[in-house]
Amino acid sequence: MRNTTGSLDSPAARPARVRSVDRALALLDLFGERTDSWGVSELAQRTGLSKASVFRLLQSLTAHGYTARDGSHRYVLGMKPLLLARALLRRHGVVEVARPRMETLARRTGESVVLTVDGTDGVVCLAAVDSTQPLRLSVQVGHVTPYHAGATGKVHLAHLPPERQQRVLARRLVRYTPRTVTDPGALRRQLAEIRRRGYAISRGELDSGVAAVAVPVPGPDGALVA
Repeated sequence: MRNTTGSLDSPAARPARVRSVDRALALLDLFGERTDSWGVSELAQRTGLSKASVFRLLQSLTAHGYTARDGSHRYVLGMKPLLLARALLRRHGVVEVARPRMETLARRTGESVVLTVDGTDGVVCLAAVDSTQPLRLSVQVGHVTPYHAGATGKVHLAHLPPERQQRVLARRLVRYTPRTVTDPGALRRQLAEIRRRGYAISRGELDSGVAAVAVPVPGPDGALVA
């Protein structure tokens, strides 16, 4: 999730972008951070916008179904994002193909299985089958995982076009645990090894005590699908 604090009132907006749309989408990004409600003052503080601006944006988002007001007059996500998510899942027919195989793999290994696709700021969970074990990792559909930490993100990063991979590695890479690799040179060596052997392994890079294995799912043309 992008940190939007203090950046939305800056005059350095790109000419090709519509500032009001950027602001509205930044508000929606914040609703993805948590499942409870937001107040106008909280959103204004997080975005750096005035309360009047936030209120007007929320009025428009609510009118179109992207946000809604709850019983305490705070704001929550509306139903429109869910409808868009369903349309996205229908477009990604890979979910229908992959789900039976995911269920079989989860049953054989006793572990959770997650299907992810390339996103904007990381990889996005399209489908998940949870382990039946009492202690298990549960990933929600729509959850975004960073590219540089954990097997899932790294297997995608290893197969990104060189220019996109370079943009990711040029960012400030967050250290989530003591095992998170944040040195670009070390990451490049790991990505080359992932491409060579065909899969990625991680141990405690994103969440301490969690290990993962990830494999790329190529399409008919060889490009990464998931």
